[in-house]
Amino acid sequence: MKENSVCSKGQVPENEHITFLGNGKRKVLIFGNSITRHGRAPALGWFSDCGMAASCAEKDYVHLLYDAMHDVRFCIVQAADFEREFLRVPSSFAEFRAVKDFGPDLIVGRLGENVSSERVQKGKFTQTYKRLLDYCRRKDTKLILTTCFWESPVVDDEIRALAKSEGCALAELNDLGARDEMKACGLFSHTGVAAHPGDRGMREIAERILRAMEKSQ
Repeated sequence: MKENSVCSKGQVPENEHITFLGNGKRKVLIFGNSITRHGRAPALGWFSDCGMAASCAEKDYVHLLYDAMHDVRFCIVQAADFEREFLRVPSSFAEFRAVKDFGPDLIVGRLGENVSSERVQKGKFTQTYKRLLDYCRRKDTKLILTTCFWESPVVDDEIRALAKSEGCALAELNDLGARDEMKACGLFSHTGVAAHPGDRGMREIAERILRAMEKSQ
């Protein structure tokens, strides 16, 4: 987790945390952070607006999922601020109203990397995470969670416990961040950017989420 030196603040322009992709009938909501989407950050040597450190938008895990699914519309929520400030999130979740109105058939919870292990306070993160998920989903909405790309034992265990309590599928990712071939090593001068999943890592994330989807059907 220490490899992720990319600041969790300002990862996307203000008021642009929610974006949409496609116009199909099945509605998929993805909660994520810089691995899901990071806006242009020239100071970091990052000049794209997609999942950090994919070589292009089409090769980040969100677009790979989109290409692998059929008749879908994605709502993509860049929620690094939620990860960082989960202890101070208003109970109204007012900033996520548009997400609730989206009415997803499926939610992919791809969060955790910006949650400080020291601030997890056993159960506090997942209590707020669950409240957010409950706010945004319908009674019949399916749910898939993932562990962190960079192993974070405390946070990962919290997410596993939440998945178990919800009876939902879980995609384990935390072995990937320890494998150089899954990262963008040598492709970016900023070590934090280079520690993010490269094209191979993005593909592996997408494939593991897709396998979790198959189990949940």
